[in-house]
Amino acid sequence: MFIHVTNARYCGEYKVWLSFNDGIEGEVDLAAELYGQVFEPLKDKEFFKSFELEGHTLSWSNGADFAPEFLYEQIVPNALIECFLLSGRVKAYNDAVALDVAAKIGAAFPKNQTTIS
Repeated sequence: MFIHVTNARYCGEYKVWLSFNDGIEGEVDLAAELYGQVFEPLKDKEFFKSFELEGHTLSWSNGADFAPEFLYEQIVPNALIECFLLSGRVKAYNDAVALDVAAKIGAAFPKNQTTIS
């Protein structure tokens, strides 16, 4: 499945609430990603919140954008950890992020408390 952003809303600071075409949604904090020539201007919060959805992802008028897969990877582990906490079960929604999800869950919980069924 080709992952793409279907909706985005500014949440404050450098955070954006995103919805994806597979139903996953959540908040991503991009503060740590605003380095380099194209992303430095996004440190201006007024400019940051001027993003638009273009090419199935967030983009800005200076040409800055983030790959939808990168944004998805920032949300999916958090959504899966929440799912794990609520039901004790985890389902990987995208094989490309499954190993990253497992690593984040492992880091978030001591080994003797992690059970995935």
